[in-house]
Amino acid sequence: CSPNPFTTSVKIEYELLQPQTVTIYFFNQLGHQVDRIERRQMAGKQQVIWTPENQPSGIYFIKLQAGDQVATGKVVKM
Repeated sequence: CSPNPFTTSVKIEYELLQPQTVTIYFFNQLGHQVDRIERRQMAGKQQVIWTPENQPSGIYFIKLQAGDQVATGKVVKM
């Protein structure tokens, strides 16, 4: 994820081995889901830009799910 920390938006980059639906979940520090992005994407390098509207500064956790693969991360909004 870059930039991290961020102020208005963050870019999430990943690579898919085959075309599939990708779902990215965003959680606040309390574990509440605050946003979700779902897209059908082609194989290869991909990116999604997350612009959290009406979300305060703080730590956010990201869960990216593509098929049976799951990746997690964390970003800081300033």
